[in-house]
Amino acid sequence: MEEQVLYILQEHPKKRIEIKDIVSKLKSRGINFFITPELNKEFICIIRNLVNKGILTPLKNAKPLMYYEQIPNKFEINFNYLKGEKNTLPSSELINYHPKLDMSYYSKHPAQYYENQSFIRRIDSLLKQNNCPALTANERSYLIFDDEKALTLPDEASIDGQAVLKKLGGLTLEDLKAKKTLEPFFYYMAEKFDSLGNNSQRIVLIVENKDTFWTLMDAIKNKHLSNIHLLIYGEGKAIIKKFEFIEYLKGQLSDHYYYFGDIDQEGILIYNKLRETFFEYEIVPAVPFYDHMLKVAGVEGSRPLKNAHNIKESSLLPFLDYFSQQSATLIKEIIQQQRCLPQEVVNNNDIVEWRKIDLH
Repeated sequence: MEEQVLYILQEHPKKRIEIKDIVSKLKSRGINFFITPELNKEFICIIRNLVNKGILTPLKNAKPLMYYEQIPNKFEINFNYLKGEKNTLPSSELINYHPKLDMSYYSKHPAQYYENQSFIRRIDSLLKQNNCPALTANERSYLIFDDEKALTLPDEASIDGQAVLKKLGGLTLEDLKAKKTLEPFFYYMAEKFDSLGNNSQRIVLIVENKDTFWTLMDAIKNKHLSNIHLLIYGEGKAIIKKFEFIEYLKGQLSDHYYYFGDIDQEGILIYNKLRETFFEYEIVPAVPFYDHMLKVAGVEGSRPLKNAHNIKESSLLPFLDYFSQQSATLIKEIIQQQRCLPQEVVNNNDIVEWRKIDLH
């Protein structure tokens, strides 16, 4: 604790400091006298020792604190003394840490060590525990850094937990007995999905828009559509971040994955990015569904886009590669005219036709 008190004094912006300020800073570093009252005596001894060394000088108008055995409540800091202390680190400070903790960086940067000391000690304590159950990354992050985002979203957190791990030799979430949670997506699983197992017959369909998801879900649920075994609501661009949730559902690489979205700039770019990000799943466009959209509405059924922009024809690949020349020409025409043919042009009235479609 003495090292942390010294660091607090070193970083204090003013020449005078109150006991309550030191206690508050210690609390933010994981030392809470209210929760652990036995530390109170150690703190009192540290303050008295700093007074004896001349690092702290009680102010003449300082009041004695009953809770802290009459030590004064206000002090003046001797920064001349601390100037030499700031760049030193006792050799005994680092030798008892867990072998996985590489302390070479902090041994050369004492000020940063004192700043992160409480976090380092919590990590050290965790590594020394046997049979410690794994927690989610955010749960573990809160226990170590007092901020649930420190490990997963460090840019939004009060401290960059990933930076601390890097300075400790590149510790991983696995080292901290933490696991990253998957962002779930909405889905509907047909009864056959699990029973079909790994026989390469399972069909997974990802649809871009909510209404189409509900229409297809009702059809599958009511046995009007039996050729889709897992239906996923893509939620636009969100599917690019969420698709890894397929692991939780035990989706296999041998399953057949299809994407069905709007025929417009955004819909095609979402597909291409999804395929690129999760290339191992070999996601392909649901060509027969797109062809049916073109048959029902055609180019003339498309509407102008409000926020369109010019895109190169190469940006439409590999999406267009899966279509016949006739369909690809119609799709390019819709895109070049900066229009959109939404997947909602097909609806529950088309289920009879969709039952005849074989996605394989």
